[in-house]
Formats: sequence, structure tokens, C-alpha cells
Amino acid sequence: MKGYIFPCNDETMAECIGKNLFGTVPRSCRDFSDIQPGLDKVFLYNFAQKYLYGIWEARSKVGLIDKNAWGGKFKCQVKVRLISKNLLFVPAKQVIEYIGIDPRISRLSEYQTHKLLDLFSSLNNRELTEINKYREFEDIRLRYSPDFICKDGHRVRSKAERIIDDWLYDNGIKHIYEPVISEIPEKLVPDWLIESNDGKNKCYIEYWGIEDSTEYKENMNRKLKIYLKYKLPLIEIRDENIRNIDFYLKEQLRKKGIL
Repeated sequence: MKGYIFPCNDETMAECIGKNLFGTVPRSCRDFSDIQPGLDKVFLYNFAQKYLYGIWEARSKVGLIDKNAWGGKFKCQVKVRLISKNLLFVPAKQVIEYIGIDPRISRLSEYQTHKLLDLFSSLNNRELTEINKYREFEDIRLRYSPDFICKDGHRVRSKAERIIDDWLYDNGIKHIYEPVISEIPEKLVPDWLIESNDGKNKCYIEYWGIEDSTEYKENMNRKLKIYLKYKLPLIEIRDENIRNIDFYLKEQLRKKGIL
């Protein structure tokens, strides 16, 4: 899953939203050429207001869909569908502060997309029920409230998870807690998604904390089969690794090309 940001102003925004159609000039089309319908998330940046709006999902590939839209000025177009309950918005300043990106860019990495979804969610009372629907499948996860607050503000479900998240934060590792992997048909929510600073390598982390539970172990094995099937890079952490988390994670992150 990636994210894409289309520009607009006060004059063009109403037509974008009314038609569920976003567009830009043909010379920018290559920035949007890889959009995957039904998977990638799309946002609208009003550069006059300096607000970023969302959250939409792409419903088509990029092309000329409506030649009359915006008076024929913006022929690089994509159909979209609003997937948040309401039209949400965040100030551009907060996007820059929280994610470190300028909302005038066109394309977001998987990590940046998840960070942006987190920002929208935190500022809008976690309205993103459809985006987060896969989390409902992991009933075991939802039995444990996210009551442990980490240094970066993440709310996690155990002391061990807090140790891991704080370690990632202290060591400058870009990380997202409980992202949804929506590129695959199976329902899968890892504990963390991490990314190298240059954005070239990514990896998932799973902390297996209740292995004495039969139900938990069944879910663990289900997830491991999915990671293996799609060759998704994975770091597994168990209780014995927590005691030496600094050595263990540095070693694992080097192997995965994150450090």
C-alpha cells in the first residue's frame, strides 16, 4: 500500500470531491502511474488553505476519465472513493512536523502512508474504521487494551511491547505500530513495520508474548505461514530476547538491511 497526494485549490476542490475524481497536469502523470486501484490511499492537498484532506482509496488507474473536468486543464486523472466516515483534514504544518514530508509531494512510501493514516486517526477520534477493519480479525490482540504509553506516544499492549517500541525510538528507527498489510488477500496486522532511513528496505516485527496459549499459537502459526508465503521480511521477538534487546535487535536489523 502506498499513498498519493493530488493538488487542488479553492476553485477546483469542490469538483474533485463532487465527482470523486482527482486530477493534475499531464507532465506530472508519471508520479501517479503506479497507482493500484482498491489498494492505494489518496489525499487532496489544498495549497491555498494549506490543509491536507482525506481519506480516499484509488478506484482506477491514472488516465483521462472526464475530458470536461476542470475545463479540460487536468488530464491526468484517477477515480477515488472516500473510505473515512467523514471528510477529514489536517494542517500542512502538522504533516511536516509528524511525518517530515512536504504535502506538496506526490508519492508516499508505505511507511509514510501509514504515518499519515496514524496522524489522520489521532486528530479525528480514530474514525478510520474501514481502514483498520483487519484488526478486528485478530480477536486475541483486541483482548489486551493499549494501556502502555511509549516515549513517542504510541500506545501498546504490554510492558515488553513498550520496551521494543522505546528501543526503536531511542535508536532512530522509523516504525509504525500495528499497521495493516493490505497488499495481500489474507488478513494480517504485524506488531510493527520498520523502514531504513533511506527508504530502500523495510521489515516487519512480531513479538510473540503468549506462546503458552493454544489459540494464540494457532494465530501465530497462521501469520508465520503468510509471511513465508509472500516472502515478507520478518523479525521475531520472544521473551528471552527482551532481556538482551539491544544486542538482539541490532543484530537482526543489520541482517535485514535496516541498520
